[in-house]
Amino acid sequence: MNKSRNPGMWTVSAAGHINLGEDPTHAMIRETQEELGITVEPVYFKKKFSLASDKKEARFMWGYYAIVKGQPTVTLDQSEVMDYAWVKVKDLEDFSKTHDYDLTKYSHTGIMEVAQYLNQQGIL
Repeated sequence: MNKSRNPGMWTVSAAGHINLGEDPTHAMIRETQEELGITVEPVYFKKKFSLASDKKEARFMWGYYAIVKGQPTVTLDQSEVMDYAWVKVKDLEDFSKTHDYDLTKYSHTGIMEVAQYLNQQGIL
């Protein structure tokens, strides 16, 4: 609830800023470790330019995904993440009906882009 943007909203659980001089892939590994306490092997998906809806923030976003087997033990950074849930992509629309999860935000549309790609590749 202390976040400046979308406090208390359900969204991707591991996201953050790239430090000056830091490799984006390293930042993804670091943020996932810091916020969820799990180590992943990220796969680069794409880079996107985004302008916030309030037009006060613009950024490049590097999109990654990781294939995680089972449901590893998650250790939340309570200052960053209040809660988490393992939700199948096909169940996100139903999830949005009972949780504050916005189907129009880039976090969701990005998830759907990755899911479509993984489906096309026969991975998902």
